[in-house]
Amino acid sequence: MTDIRLQHMAQVLVRYSLGVKKGDRLAITTGPVAAPLIREVVREALRAGAHPETFVGLPGVQEIVFKEASDEQLTYIPASFRMIIEEYETMLQPSSRSVIYCIPTWSAALPNRCAGLLQCSPPMPMPRTRRCR
Repeated sequence: MTDIRLQHMAQVLVRYSLGVKKGDRLAITTGPVAAPLIREVVREALRAGAHPETFVGLPGVQEIVFKEASDEQLTYIPASFRMIIEEYETMLQPSSRSVIYCIPTWSAALPNRCAGLLQCSPPMPMPRTRRCR
């Protein structure tokens, strides 16, 4: 049995916040902690006639990249992310408290060369998105 609150949140995200339309390609990038909500978002996007696709990241991977990657590796834009930016009409990237709270514990240890990567502005134009209200 699905939680009715997740169903309603998914409806708000898909129908109102993102304004997903029939034929839209919806990229959903998130971590495993958001799985219950993302299942409902996928269901709602399908009902709206969209083509949802999930890109799930593993906890701790970004921390490893920021600590271990060279300057060249840090500036590389993966082909999958480039495809999302250039081809998808909509993108949903929910974050969770577990992600937000882990950032301060390791961000202070990042080398100075990574400081610019932690800015809020994306390096490329994003697909149509709206902030959730």
